Amino acid sequence: SDAYFDREKGYSRAERQSMFWADPTNNDPLLILVKVANCTFPRVIAQNEYISVTGKAAPEAAAHVVERLRGEQARKALEAARAKRGNRAHPAIFNVPGTLNPLFTGRNAEITRLHTRMKSAGATAITAVHGMGGIGKTTLAREYAHRFGTADRFGGVWWVEAESEGGILAAYDRLADKTGVQKHADQRETAAAMRDWLGAQPDATPWLVIFDNAPNAEGVAEWLPKGSAKVLITSRYQEFGGIAEPLSLDEWDDETTTHFLLDRAGRGTEEEARALATKLGGLPLAAEQAGAYLAQRTTLSFADYGARLVQLLNTPQPNLPGGYPLPLYAAFTAAIEAVAERPEGDAALAILNICSFLSPDGVELQLLTDCAKQTEIVPDPPRAVLADPVRCGDAINALTAYALMRTGKDSDWGDTLHMHRLLSEIARTRLTDDEHKHWSGAAVRMIDGLMPFNSYDDTSAWPLCARLTPHATALMPLDLGAGEEGKALDRLLNQAAVSRTARGDTEGAIALLRRSVEIMASTQKDKPLIFATALSNLANRLSQREATWEEAATCYRRALEIKERELSADDPSLAITLSNFGGLYWRKKDFAEAARLRERALEIFKAAQGENAAEYAVALSNLGTVYSGWANATDDPALREKERDFLIRAATVTRAARGIRHPDMAVRLNNLAAMHANAGDMAQAATDMAQCVAIFLSLDQLAHPQTQQCIEALIDYWTQSGQSEKAERLKNEDLSDLIPIVEQIEAEHRAWVAEDPNNRHFGLPSPVTGARE
Repeated sequence: SDAYFDREKGYSRAERQSMFWADPTNNDPLLILVKVANCTFPRVIAQNEYISVTGKAAPEAAAHVVERLRGEQARKALEAARAKRGNRAHPAIFNVPGTLNPLFTGRNAEITRLHTRMKSAGATAITAVHGMGGIGKTTLAREYAHRFGTADRFGGVWWVEAESEGGILAAYDRLADKTGVQKHADQRETAAAMRDWLGAQPDATPWLVIFDNAPNAEGVAEWLPKGSAKVLITSRYQEFGGIAEPLSLDEWDDETTTHFLLDRAGRGTEEEARALATKLGGLPLAAEQAGAYLAQRTTLSFADYGARLVQLLNTPQPNLPGGYPLPLYAAFTAAIEAVAERPEGDAALAILNICSFLSPDGVELQLLTDCAKQTEIVPDPPRAVLADPVRCGDAINALTAYALMRTGKDSDWGDTLHMHRLLSEIARTRLTDDEHKHWSGAAVRMIDGLMPFNSYDDTSAWPLCARLTPHATALMPLDLGAGEEGKALDRLLNQAAVSRTARGDTEGAIALLRRSVEIMASTQKDKPLIFATALSNLANRLSQREATWEEAATCYRRALEIKERELSADDPSLAITLSNFGGLYWRKKDFAEAARLRERALEIFKAAQGENAAEYAVALSNLGTVYSGWANATDDPALREKERDFLIRAATVTRAARGIRHPDMAVRLNNLAAMHANAGDMAQAATDMAQCVAIFLSLDQLAHPQTQQCIEALIDYWTQSGQSEKAERLKNEDLSDLIPIVEQIEAEHRAWVAEDPNNRHFGLPSPVTGARE
C-alpha cells in the first residue's frame, strides 16, 4: 500500500533496498510484492511482477498468495519473465569501477534518456552545464554500465580513463590482453586494432565502451570505435558536435538534494534536510559530503551541520580551481576536520594529501604500503601507519567514512583508493606553500622510488611501469625547484618516458620529455651536458613522428652545439647524438646527409673504442640501414654493396663482442633477413630470421611484440621460400622447427662463454628447451 512506501517508514525502505540491491533484476526472486491496496510503485521496482489481493478479505487473500507462490502458473509466468529478460548478468569481460549504487538519486530521467539514446547508433557524451565538475557525470555513466551493461545487451563492457591519450592507449592495451587481439610493438597500433575490433563485433552483441573524463572532443575522436559499438563519453567539455550527441546534466534541485540527504544520512526529517539542501548549491558531490558527515555524526543535527557550513562559507577562502562553488569547499573542510579527530587522523590526512597529487584514476594501496618499507622516501606520517595493516585500515576507513575517498577492488593488485578529481584539486588548494612542497615532494619521491630503471628491454618491469606511469603524468606539472625533489621528478619523467617508448606510446613519451627539458633548462644550468642529453632524448622521440621532425632537428642541433663545445672530438656521447640525428635525415629520405652524420659517428666510435667493440657494431649497423634505404630508393648496385658490407660487418663484430645469444645479435640478423628479402633471396632471409626468432625464444621473449613481429616475418619468408609446412606449423603456434635452432644457438653461446668465463655470461636458461646452466 502507499503506507509501505512512506519515506518516514524507515524499516520498509531498508527492507526494499537490501533485497533489491542483493538481486537488482529480481531473478531469484528475493523481493515478492503483494499489492493489498491501490498504490503507486516507485519506478525502481515497478517493473517487477506482483500478487494483487486488493478487495479480498484476509483469509481469502492469504490463500490466494499461497496459491500464486506454489502454483504451476506462477512458475511458468516467472520462467517466461526470465526468458523475456534474457541473461541479465554482466558479460564475461566487464570492466567498470565500483558497484550498483543503492543511493543513486536524482538522475532517473537522465538515465532513462541515456538508455533510449544508447539503443540507437552513435555515441553519447554526458556533459555538465557551465563545464562544472562534481555534477555526477561519472556516477551516471557508472550506474548505467552496472544497471544496463548486461550480457543480453552487450558482448562486453570496457571503461577507459580518457583524460590523456596515454590512459586511452593503456586501457586498449589491457583489453587486447583480455580479448586476444594481436598486440604490436607500437601501442598506438595495438589501440587502433582494438578500436577497429570493437566496431566489427556482431550487431546482436555490440560492445559498450565508456570514455571517462575526456578533456575535449579532439582528445578522444581518433579512438572512438564505430560500427556496432556503443560509446559513452563523460566530460566537462560541452562541444561534441560531429562525434557524439550531448546529454547535459544540471545541478540538483532542492527536492532531489533533500531526498538524497535523508537516504545518505539514514535519519532526519524532510524539513531538516530541505533547510540544509538550500545551502549546498545543488552539487551532488557536496550533498555526498554532507550526507556522509551526518551518517557518521549521528548526534549532530542537520541544523548544526548547516550552521558549521555557513561559518566556513563566511571565512575567507582561497579561490577554488575552475570557479567551483564554495559550498563544496566548506563541506570538504568540515570532513577534513572530522577525520583529523579520528585516532589515525594525521596519517589519514597525510595519505589524502599525497594521493591528491597522484593519478585521479586511482592509487593502489599496495603502492603506498610498498613505499612505506623505504624509510628514506615516505615521511611520517603516514609511514608508520602504512606499515601496519590494522592502523592503515583505520586510516583508510576514516577517509571513506566521510566520502573523501572510496575504495574498490578494480585492480589486479588489490584495493585501489579513488579520489574525485575535484576533491583532489580542493585538497591541493587548501595547502600552504610549505605544505604543498612537502606533500608533492613526498609523492614524487614515492613514485620515483618504485619506478624501474631503463625498462625498455625488460618486459618483466612493464606491468609495474604501467601502474606507475599515470602517476608520473599527474606529477608532471609540478615545479619543485632545483633540489632533490626536482631532480627526482626529472628522473621519474625520463624513466616513465622510457616505459612509454617501450610500449609504443610515442606521444605520451614526448609529453613527459618536453616537461623534463623544461625542468632541466632551469635546474641544470651549471651542467650543460645533462641538459644536452635531455634534448637528445626528446629529439629521439620527436623524430618518430613526421609532424614533429622540425622540432626534433632543432633539439638535435642544440644538443650538438653543447656537446661539441663541452666534449672532445672523439667522445662517444657526441657520436650517439650524431647517429641519432642521422636517423632523422634517414626518415626524411635525405640519405646523403644521414650517411654523412653516421659516418662521422662511426669514425668517433672507431677512434674511441676500436673496431671490435659492440658500440662500433651498432654504428656499423646504423650506417648499413642508411645505405639500405638509399639503395631501395635508387636501386644503385654500389649503394647495395655498401649496405651488404656494413650489415655483415655489424653482425660479425656483434657476434664476437656479445655472443650469438644476445638481443643485439637478433637485431643484426633481422636486418640481414630484410636485406636478403629485398634482394629476392627468401631462403637466406628465412635462415637469418629463424635464428633471430630463436634468440628471442632462448631469452624467454616469446610474448614481446618485437618477437611476434619477427615470427610474422618468418612465416612469410618460409612461405615464399617453399617451406610452407614450417610456416603452417608456426602459424599454429608450433615451435618445433625452432627448438633445434635454439639448442644450436645455446651450444654456440656456451662455447663462447667458456673462452672467457670471468667476463662472459650465459644468462637465464631457455624455457623452450629446458636447458640448465
